[in-house]
Amino acid sequence: MHSVRLKYLETIKDKSNVPIVNYRKIDWSEIEAFYENNDVEGLAQLLFEKSQGLKMVFVHACPRDESVNREYSFAGVYKSYKPIRGLSRMENMRQAAELLINKRFSTHAEYYYVRHQLAGNKEIDIILSNNIDDIWGYGTGYVDGNGNFLLQYYKSPLSMYTKEAYKYLENIKFVPSQDYLLKNIATALFDSRNCIGTDLDVEFVFTNQMKIYINELRPISFAHRKNWESFFFNAGQIKVPSAVRSCVIDSIGNVFGKAIVVNAERDDWVNIFASSNEYIFVVAAEDILLFLKIVNMYHGENIRLIIQYNNYIIDNHLQYIVYEDTGIEFVAKVINIPIQDGQMVGISSNGLNSTVEISIM
Repeated sequence: MHSVRLKYLETIKDKSNVPIVNYRKIDWSEIEAFYENNDVEGLAQLLFEKSQGLKMVFVHACPRDESVNREYSFAGVYKSYKPIRGLSRMENMRQAAELLINKRFSTHAEYYYVRHQLAGNKEIDIILSNNIDDIWGYGTGYVDGNGNFLLQYYKSPLSMYTKEAYKYLENIKFVPSQDYLLKNIATALFDSRNCIGTDLDVEFVFTNQMKIYINELRPISFAHRKNWESFFFNAGQIKVPSAVRSCVIDSIGNVFGKAIVVNAERDDWVNIFASSNEYIFVVAAEDILLFLKIVNMYHGENIRLIIQYNNYIIDNHLQYIVYEDTGIEFVAKVINIPIQDGQMVGISSNGLNSTVEISIM
């Protein structure tokens, strides 16, 4: 058994003409002893040896448990390592090894397994991927069998520096032929989807010559697929610039309820979760994992959630964990809207943008 994303990468390499980044794979059997003995130096030496001939090596942890739990994406459960410029190859591999070993039983991973009642052994494969020399931008995309796709990407080195990400929703047949970059990205995504035979969540990079390279693929999880299918049914073709990271789509529809502002000092959770009132929980992005632990502790169900963004931007990994949580029914992201505890709040979301109406107390 190997991880799904490793199988998909191998399939693309063997059965399609879609360019992929140069990579090396390391099987769990080669690294198990390092993990069991917490041997960072031993794993670092193996990564160093295996990465010879690659430039600016990215180290990806690929969970094998995703092969037997296809309804979950496992995105964000284990972190990958991005090389640090100025460090030697060995220093980078040492930091990568430390990250890989420590994150196998990280807070994110432990929560994910407990929350979804997964019984896996946390075995992983490792992919060492080679960064392209003339990278111009990168992004992620969802794609389905009907040619629909949603991108979140950085168009240029400047947009990467300013963190100005863009979202683009479209069908491949409507992409303007003169937009070579968008056309090339859409074609690579759609060709990858046809090769694998299932809807995909794809990570890619591209050069200043607009050549696209795939560096990771995984199936769209059940939770994201639900919003994804509703999104196209309701929204059609939309082009939306957005600074919100990843292709995660908010819930779609309208909800109304009493605001519960989440903070570490609250001590009334028993009463809140025992109540039959219609609540909307308001959580600052930096406190979202705290709230998920509270939901798990009190067996919360059918949670409607507003995630507040201020200066903190929730990362891609944590977004996936939030949106796949079994207790959360509705989730929307807003930027810096002051909501007070006890106010009546209404949310309207089309999947990409949400509006909030607040009653006067």
